Amino acid sequence: MADRKAREVVISTTSSAKLLRWRVCAGSEVREGSVLCFYEIVGEAERTGSFITQPKLKSAFTGKVRELLVSEGEIVSAR
Repeated sequence: MADRKAREVVISTTSSAKLLRWRVCAGSEVREGSVLCFYEIVGEAERTGSFITQPKLKSAFTGKVRELLVSEGEIVSAR
């Protein structure tokens, strides 16, 4: 039987991150490794002279998205 306990999504960074675009919505079924969203580390976009790939947050679990707690464009502070 599947574990129905809610899981927290964590971006591993010591800086704040800006959520650029969701790839899922509430009610979406996801598998382990599915891309959930694209984000950028705040301050990283201003770097010049280097190519920066778009960081993406992937699901660590298989399950269903209950709700999105952060809006696109919103900055999430590091804890």
